Amino acid sequence: ADGYACTSQGPVVCAQDDAGTCTTGSDTSKIKCTTPAAYHGVDADGNPPGLLRMNGLPALGAVPASAYELRNVTKLVLKGNAITEIAALDHMVALEVLDASENQLKAFPPALPPSLVELDLSENLIAEVPDCVGVLVNVVNVSLFKNQISKMTEKIGECGSLSELNVFNNKLIKLPKGLSACAALTHLNVGGNKIKTLPNADAWTEMVEIKAHQNGI
Repeated sequence: ADGYACTSQGPVVCAQDDAGTCTTGSDTSKIKCTTPAAYHGVDADGNPPGLLRMNGLPALGAVPASAYELRNVTKLVLKGNAITEIAALDHMVALEVLDASENQLKAFPPALPPSLVELDLSENLIAEVPDCVGVLVNVVNVSLFKNQISKMTEKIGECGSLSELNVFNNKLIKLPKGLSACAALTHLNVGGNKIKTLPNADAWTEMVEIKAHQNGI
């Protein structure tokens, strides 16, 4: 499917034939593809280009292996499935938006592409924010609310474009000192944890709102 990005309203991933038509892996129903020439607009059905949507019924238990090779996908929507793990995404070099909220993920993908701008892993079972987030130099919005997170890597401080971070309703006892280096932060939600102090906020000159309710502060 290299050179094509596919959109679908169901839990499918495309395989492109010689005519450029995509079919699902499970049946012959068609899903819409946009060619690179259409990447600056929308397709005939009004779908944004570069979108790969895999949510709906029946729910997916895993991401199809072929999806990881779709290098032109810019937005991957996996919301509302029963996925327990996502493999490394570093081959998806154009990916800007990943929405894998409302699944059963226990961990982050082991590798993420630096191209990511928005990351939503909220409402999962994730226990830790790992070092791999340090490559996300372009990420602006990270949503991790309603997980089981008790540890956040110091590498978060390397996310120099990070503007909004939501870790509401987790199990954090403290925030990493590295978060102080995120000078672009405008909105921080750490409510519903067990945090007693906030890191040094001298660099947060762009901050608009901090939510720290339901903590020990």
